[in-house]
Amino acid sequence: DASPADNEFYFVYDQSMDRQTLIVTDDAESVRPLEFAASVSADSEINCTAAIVTSEQIVAAPMQEVALVLWQAPLPSSDDPALPILQSLLDRGGQVIFFPPESPTETEFAGLRWTTWREQPNVPVTTWVDDQDLLSNARSGASLPVGNLKVSRYCELEGDRASLATLDGGAPLLARAMTDQRNVYFCCTTTSPADSSIARDGVVLYAMIHRALAAGAESLGNTRQFIAGDGQLGDSSTWTRLAGNPDALSNNYSRHAGAYRYDEQLLAINRGEAEDAVTIVPRERVATLFDRLDFDRVDDQAGSGASLIQEIWRLFLMLMMLA
Repeated sequence: DASPADNEFYFVYDQSMDRQTLIVTDDAESVRPLEFAASVSADSEINCTAAIVTSEQIVAAPMQEVALVLWQAPLPSSDDPALPILQSLLDRGGQVIFFPPESPTETEFAGLRWTTWREQPNVPVTTWVDDQDLLSNARSGASLPVGNLKVSRYCELEGDRASLATLDGGAPLLARAMTDQRNVYFCCTTTSPADSSIARDGVVLYAMIHRALAAGAESLGNTRQFIAGDGQLGDSSTWTRLAGNPDALSNNYSRHAGAYRYDEQLLAINRGEAEDAVTIVPRERVATLFDRLDFDRVDDQAGSGASLIQEIWRLFLMLMMLA
């Protein structure tokens, strides 16, 4: 590696925070699968809870303890008291996933709005992003069973977005709004059995909710992880360096990997995931990428010894030619 600046990775640790989800809806029975998925923890040391409220009741909810909001109601309008509360949660790093209401309105949020419901039996999911975000592969490398989902009714979405899962025909199933913190999502169907198999095939729903919940919970504790040079870090001159480059100036701490203290918070600054990503090109694409060019491809397996044998063969050939 030619750059020694990214050869170390720092972390900060704190006790796990409770992960609270707020489900906003006008029909409590329709969101029971969301409540169940959000309240069942995959880790015995982490407590997960979920509460159902209406859009009017969100004003009295303890939002300072909420990590994730699941919103299945009309989008909040500019004069809705819930709008500044929801925006405050997003500004501090909380997460929101919107589900379509039964009667979409003209209101938009984060540049997106619901338009028209479409009915088409058993539409499959054809593509999804499996290397990042809510539908990424498991740690073992196994893919989530997104392709097994079937959608019979979905609501069209209008506006600029990043599609994370797409139905056959090009309509989005899961999309992310183009916000700076990348924490606003739109799921274009509901968990109702008449709309989709998301609740019945609950693995995808569970993984999606708990990944968003984990990301939102990071904003509640006293420890944070950031990417070096992240614009939301602001002025770092008041930070105290605990570990990292001793030659870095205090006003540039946010650009150098290390561990820092800011007030009561511990911050870890590291390189972005993209610098560690290894792109694997399928074998079928290699010939296309190098079309009309002469190239050699070496196929090998770990532990096969083929490379060693090949190199010895080359060495003996050179010795024979010299002799």
